[in-house]
Amino acid sequence: MINYNIVLYIGIALIVGGFILFLIAQHFERQADIKRFKLEQLHQSFMKAKKDEQNWCSYYLCFLYYLNDLFWFNRVGDIMTDYNWCHNPDCHTIETQSRVRGTGDNKVLRTVKIKANRFNGYQSNIWNYFCNNSCLFQFLNKFGQEVANLRPVREPSETLIKVEKEKYESWKYDYNDSEGRPQRVPYQATRITIKTLDNAWLIIYNPR
Repeated sequence: MINYNIVLYIGIALIVGGFILFLIAQHFERQADIKRFKLEQLHQSFMKAKKDEQNWCSYYLCFLYYLNDLFWFNRVGDIMTDYNWCHNPDCHTIETQSRVRGTGDNKVLRTVKIKANRFNGYQSNIWNYFCNNSCLFQFLNKFGQEVANLRPVREPSETLIKVEKEKYESWKYDYNDSEGRPQRVPYQATRITIKTLDNAWLIIYNPR
C-alpha cells in the first residue's frame, strides 16, 4: 500500500531543494555579474590609461625628435671621440652612487660621463649629451626658452591624411537595469583609422 505521507514529504523535500538550488544559482549569477562589471570597469580604466599614455608618449616622442634634430643642428663635429659629459649643469649635485668619485675623505659628486652612441645610436643626438631623463628635463626646465629660441616654430605644420570610419558589432554594459545589475548589451561601435596619403599607418582608436 502506498504511503502518501512519505510521497508528500518527498515532494516537499524536492520543492525545497529545488528552491534552494535556485537561490544558489541566483547567488552565483549575481557574483558573476559583479565580477564581469568589475572587469569591464577595469578594462575601461586600462584603455583610458593606455590612451592617455599613448597621447603622452606621442608628445614626448615628438619632443625628443625635436631635441634630437636640434642638437644635431648645433653640435655636429662637437662630440668627443668616445665620451661626453652630461650637459645638465646640475648633474653633479644629484646624490647617486654612480656620481661618487674619489677615495677616503676626498670624495665628490661628479658629472656623469656618457659613452657616445650608446643604446646602439638610438636618438644619439640627445643621449650623447644627457645621462638620463631627469638631467634632460632639468636642463630644459632651466634653458627651455633658449632651446626654443634656437629653432622657433612660427606657424603650425600639417600632414595630409585620410580618415576612414568602420562600423562593427561590439558590446557595452547597461547600468539602468531594474534589478540593479549591469546588463551586457550589443551596440554598433565605430572604428576610426587615420592614415597619411602615402598609406603610412598613424593611429587607430575606438571611441565609445
